[in-house]
Amino acid sequence: MTPSTFYNYFRDKDALLSDIVEDVVGLVMVALSAPRANPVRFDDFITGIAGALFTVLADDRDLGNFIRRNLSLVRSLIDHPAVIKLNSEIRSDLQVFVSRGEIESVDLDYAVAVLRASLFEVALVMLLRTPPDREGAVEFTVRIVAGALSAKGRAPGLNKHLTRLIG
Repeated sequence: MTPSTFYNYFRDKDALLSDIVEDVVGLVMVALSAPRANPVRFDDFITGIAGALFTVLADDRDLGNFIRRNLSLVRSLIDHPAVIKLNSEIRSDLQVFVSRGEIESVDLDYAVAVLRASLFEVALVMLLRTPPDREGAVEFTVRIVAGALSAKGRAPGLNKHLTRLIG
């Protein structure tokens, strides 16, 4: 593509990147809409969103390869409005589970960060496998995230250890 053609469609490289991010987040939000609709339990919610995200990435190898080759860039997009909107929606979903007593009443911004990081890092490992192990990636993510946040799954004595660590 010639520079003049590029500038017919985008004012600069940042505008192109923003369009790509909006398209990818839109694709992810569509994929997550069904599992987010009416999950019965928290682990069903995590299973659904992990499965949907991992399927999108495994099925679109170009997207998966782009993410793997551009990790710093992808991680820097946390402040993009589309990513902020997605994080806000997931935060609202988590609030429902807190209000039901299914997950601990924790700082939901931290919880969204842990969920996002877990999904992202597990997805990267999954994409390195041939073929991608979606089921294993989902199972591991559910065990880690649901186990960490579950109101019923708290490790005995955790509060004592946390108190000792943070005073």
